[in-house]
Amino acid sequence: MARSTAAFERIIDLAVARVKPPEFQKLHAEIARKGLAEHLAGLNGPPPEVVTYVDGRRGLSEDTVKPYGVIRYDFHRLAEVAAFALRRCRELSPVKEGRYQESWFVMAASRQVADGAIPNTGELIMTNDQPYHRKLEMTVNADHWRGKARARLPAGIVERVRQEVRREFGRTVEASISFITLQGGYVLKGRAHLKPAKQSRRSRAYRAGRKHLAPRKDTAVGQPMTYPAIFLRSL
Repeated sequence: MARSTAAFERIIDLAVARVKPPEFQKLHAEIARKGLAEHLAGLNGPPPEVVTYVDGRRGLSEDTVKPYGVIRYDFHRLAEVAAFALRRCRELSPVKEGRYQESWFVMAASRQVADGAIPNTGELIMTNDQPYHRKLEMTVNADHWRGKARARLPAGIVERVRQEVRREFGRTVEASISFITLQGGYVLKGRAHLKPAKQSRRSRAYRAGRKHLAPRKDTAVGQPMTYPAIFLRSL
């Protein structure tokens, strides 16, 4: 897939012997604006947010460029990246009734945002609020029933999509994974699963006379479940 907002660079060779300041600065600004307009017109999908840097200073007009200075445009593509990641999470989700596939969502400033209203700046968090989300993410080569047929779960959706974001968008965005709690999220019930301890002197549990490892605090009954989530930030 071609990147729709790939950076562009244009080297302008002006006849400096014939063009002097302030005419040089005016021409520089005009060429920069024209190059930006042409680049944006050739993009597919929603336009990125453009931040202008003039001689290293953010937000200034191109007209303020110094003689032989630098005009740079940075493209903020966070909404495009999030839309790509959200689509891939849904495509990779196992489908039985469709509930899990439809439960992926994006948060900005700790609030859920609609698919068409994802901001281009700040930090975005993407997760799924189904109570079995963590189990699906952490289960490798797990089986589940789909009607009467057995099917393989695409384990590790969050990690797979994080890797795809890195491959597709390179160094324009930081993609990481963390486990978060959600307001009104699932509270762990029943008995905590105890992992058997290795029956050797190297095991602290074995030396203490226990057959199982001590239960983890984040899996204890009554604790809010933590949900695997993708964090996206512009670089």
